[in-house]
Amino acid sequence: MSEDEALSETFRFADVVFRKLAAGTAASDGVTFEEAHRGTWQLYELGYLKLVGEGDRLSVRACIARADRRAAAKQNRSLAAYWRRTVFAARSSRTERERRSQLEQNNPSNLIEVGLVGPSNDSPIAVGDMA
Repeated sequence: MSEDEALSETFRFADVVFRKLAAGTAASDGVTFEEAHRGTWQLYELGYLKLVGEGDRLSVRACIARADRRAAAKQNRSLAAYWRRTVFAARSSRTERERRSQLEQNNPSNLIEVGLVGPSNDSPIAVGDMA
């Protein structure tokens, strides 16, 4: 089993726990679920949270002392890096899909009018105009 495969499985379990924590945070603190979810992962990355196995359960513990946070951040580093890779890969593929769907060739809504400042007899130039 490769390191990414092992991290993928751990990531799925951790993300379920963090999603439950984020749902409670979003409901009680008036933030969106997405903000709370991202914030939970960031707290984990910084060492303010650590995952603890309790029998067949996985839970989250807060790290209060500075030394505990440093130790937790070091321990959390590989899974937090995997989370960042996963999030940014998903975001970049979503952005690329949105960009492709929005920029259909010769679609009039994609044209930007560029004109000269001040009075002119010239008509504006449409950037992206293929005619």
